Amino acid sequence: MEKIRISIITPVYNVEKYLDRCFGSIVKQSCKNLECIFIDDGSTDNSCQKLAALISEYSGETAFTLVRHEKNRGLSAARNTGIMRAGGDYVYFLDADDEITGTCMQSLASLAVKYPGVDLVQGNARQSPLSPRQKNTYDITDRHFPEYSGDSRWIRQHYYAEPTIPTTAWNKLIRTDFIAKNGLYFKEGIIHEDDHWEYFAAKCISSIAFTKDCCYIHHITPNSIMTAPDRTESLRSWILIIEEAVHSIDIELFNEEIEWLYGVILFNIDKIKNGAGRYDHLLPEYKKYLELFGSLKRAFWKTPFIFFKKDLKQKLKFLAYKRKPACRENKRQKRGRG
Repeated sequence: MEKIRISIITPVYNVEKYLDRCFGSIVKQSCKNLECIFIDDGSTDNSCQKLAALISEYSGETAFTLVRHEKNRGLSAARNTGIMRAGGDYVYFLDADDEITGTCMQSLASLAVKYPGVDLVQGNARQSPLSPRQKNTYDITDRHFPEYSGDSRWIRQHYYAEPTIPTTAWNKLIRTDFIAKNGLYFKEGIIHEDDHWEYFAAKCISSIAFTKDCCYIHHITPNSIMTAPDRTESLRSWILIIEEAVHSIDIELFNEEIEWLYGVILFNIDKIKNGAGRYDHLLPEYKKYLELFGSLKRAFWKTPFIFFKKDLKQKLKFLAYKRKPACRENKRQKRGRG
């Protein structure tokens, strides 16, 4: 098989007790043309020392690099540092509290070779622990995706509509120059950075491949960002994501994107209402966007299609104009004088 070089990028922050598992899964790969870049993001435990010891004791073919941020800058910044250091044809994001299966890199790389220049190869994954009643939301086995698609519209559609392509940055083999060419670096200062990155990456992807081989094991760990009981940072991050998304809606998939964003807003409003008043100060922002997207949903069905071929900014101005009583009254008065 033709060799491609893969850069595994693994941000690290206070995950000392999971590093043996993560590191061990990398060194067990059957595919050997690898480099792995660990970015210690200002850990306050012994993560950095633990990694340094693991790397010094390793004598295999994988090239390991340890980069350290002097202070904690967040997951996005750590990933961006890894991208800038990557020397591979493709990058692969692995969270330090997770692990990859022994054939992960081989399964993904074989598709990258089979379909030269493919932008992204999506792997299958499982969650641990998973109770008998839980659904593995990362399993793509039954989603009936083709092995390869070069249809950019189909790809974009399945980031918003069922069956959906998983919206995680991890467990994807991503062509390095695809990231650089499209400026697809991770937004710093927010959580849900994967959702933000996927939203904008989907607009650029022209080809994708899928393997149903299980490549990744996602471990649900206590005290992680995503399992934190305080949802303030999560709710604020979604506001920022929605603000950026509203100016980048794909006209060709207008209805699908609006439906997706409308669902995100309703989901977060529900979290606010269940927060016993802790998040009520954020409710007006969500209600503002709920009204906007409700107007867009209604306008999609009531307005001639030619309107939706125009620039989105013009649509938003039009809808804002329609909501201002004074503007409507002025327009009626002008019609009366005519």
